[in-house]
Amino acid sequence: MQANTQVKPVNQSLYKYDLFTSLPQNSERVKEARRRKNQETYTSYKLLLEEFERASGYDLTLAKSILATVDPASRLNPSFHAAAHRAKEAMIVGDALECFRALKWIETAKHTVSHSGIQVFSPNGTLACCEAVTHIHQDQTLDVHGRRAEIFHTTQDEIAPYTKEFQQALALLKFADEDMHAETIELISQVTIFKAQAIMGGSLNRTFGAIFIASPDHDPIRGHSSYLTHRGVPYFLEHLVHESSHNVLFGLMLSDPMVLNPVSEKFSAPLRTDLRPMYGIFHAAFVVARMVRVFKLMVRKGRPEYQRLVDHFEPRLINGIRVVSEHGKLTPNGKRFFESFAQCGLL
Repeated sequence: MQANTQVKPVNQSLYKYDLFTSLPQNSERVKEARRRKNQETYTSYKLLLEEFERASGYDLTLAKSILATVDPASRLNPSFHAAAHRAKEAMIVGDALECFRALKWIETAKHTVSHSGIQVFSPNGTLACCEAVTHIHQDQTLDVHGRRAEIFHTTQDEIAPYTKEFQQALALLKFADEDMHAETIELISQVTIFKAQAIMGGSLNRTFGAIFIASPDHDPIRGHSSYLTHRGVPYFLEHLVHESSHNVLFGLMLSDPMVLNPVSEKFSAPLRTDLRPMYGIFHAAFVVARMVRVFKLMVRKGRPEYQRLVDHFEPRLINGIRVVSEHGKLTPNGKRFFESFAQCGLL
């Protein structure tokens, strides 16, 4: 009997995507963005191990052998990126001990994320969390009340109510936009929720795959209703979309920088009172377009309470688009990407 050697044709439509668009789409796009970011960190980690071994004479065979098993296409632990960054910074300033400690991270921690979905933590001792907290405390930026950001001690029990609200926000994101939800799950593996002042959220290129969200209830000023108009699930939905979208752009900008303006040029920002470089304006306009999109879709699907968020953020999106249009120096791919902001925000 002759074997059937006919190969079933692959549905190519399942694999088509536009890399340079702000519109949520086939998650293959963000898988590629994730792979590029992981590959960048992998290469940096490898070179740092080799250079430290050469300069110090110390045997790092075990770390190198573990690194060789890393698959850049997988979901990697955000601390993997933090370890490479910390080792690089330590090597630059000649801190051999700190560089050694960072490079040895891979011998004592899992470099691949084994869980599905997004896990929620209070601030803990992971390298990614330590890197983010250090960055926040060193940031000299002042809020509108003249305060620097500060993170307060937070336990896992204290964030339990927020963990539930965050998971509900994640489910609502899927309800509003399944493609954006799929993108988010591919990129984000952990969220840290903390008590703080003068900060509501953040994400860093060097902790790729992690996002950080402040409790809406523990800032001494934020506790006044006039300062924060929404709490609970809407608050966490806003910051989930905001911070995960930054991670999307971190990966995509490795394919093309998109923004060519020098950092010395400063402009009015959609979400900040201080002037910001065009890179920051571009990021902000992109994330606000995604936020406005989700809030409008929520309204269209019978959740009118989200209209106030549309009313709050849509003017900021329009202003961000105006600033980028007037002052942005963009690559051809950056122009394509920027031209999708209005469509993404359903303007």
